[in-house]
Amino acid sequence: MFDPHEHAHETGVTVDHIPGLPDLGRYYPHHRHIQLRADLTWIEERCVLTHELGHHRYGHHQSTPRTEREADQWAANRLITIDAIVECARIWPHNPEKWCHHLAVTPAILRAWLSQPHNYQAASQLLTHRNTP
Repeated sequence: MFDPHEHAHETGVTVDHIPGLPDLGRYYPHHRHIQLRADLTWIEERCVLTHELGHHRYGHHQSTPRTEREADQWAANRLITIDAIVECARIWPHNPEKWCHHLAVTPAILRAWLSQPHNYQAASQLLTHRNTP
């Protein structure tokens, strides 16, 4: 399982928890520094930190719809596996809220994973193959 705190440490990015931070998280590229709001749940922190690490990975220096989408997709691809999605789809085919809980991700990260056609198609094929006798 991807550990965003370990990844931050390995890539030389410092992480601080800031009470009252107006955003869930912020990335400061020139300082290789991420600030997280101090009151995040474990799942929120995991997803927000991974999202901010996506900004670091791509060298983003500003927030635009494109950079936010790229950071979300990078985070989703680190936090969610095809096998885990297939398992969720088999167990709870009509209840994606349970998928989020099982995967320990936010709805935004689940949507980012599902919005990538290659992920969705691969999971659909794997699910179809596993359900065929």
